[in-house]
Amino acid sequence: DIVVVSERGVRGRNWAEQLYDAGEIENPTMAAVDARAAAQVQDIRDRLGNAESLAETLKEVGLRGEVGAVSSWQMAQALDDAGRLQDIMDALPADPTDPVARRWHRNAPIKAGDVLAIWIAATLSYDEDDMIVLFAAAAAI
Repeated sequence: DIVVVSERGVRGRNWAEQLYDAGEIENPTMAAVDARAAAQVQDIRDRLGNAESLAETLKEVGLRGEVGAVSSWQMAQALDDAGRLQDIMDALPADPTDPVARRWHRNAPIKAGDVLAIWIAATLSYDEDDMIVLFAAAAAI
């Protein structure tokens, strides 16, 4: 009436032990693993520098990075949070060659003053201050 479960064989090495065995950390503890990860993150931050250099690095490797831009996902989420996403979806041009439709559907980054941002402002009757608030909300996501 009692089921007894016991471990048989050799247990595998946990992550901390594997890193210790590889000489990556000095002690086989999670604290040492965390310290290693924190050092790696800091190294990445040091290499990236400011937003402008990050954007330039992304462009060099073929990725789009625009300083001051938000992703289309961030913008869609900010619009949804503001209760205005459906207004945008209803107003999107049906023509797939339209620059607004093309940028929206291809998930292009959105930057203040670009064709998509101008269209969003016009569609929602947002003034410059409203757009600043919208971009700030999107950037915070």
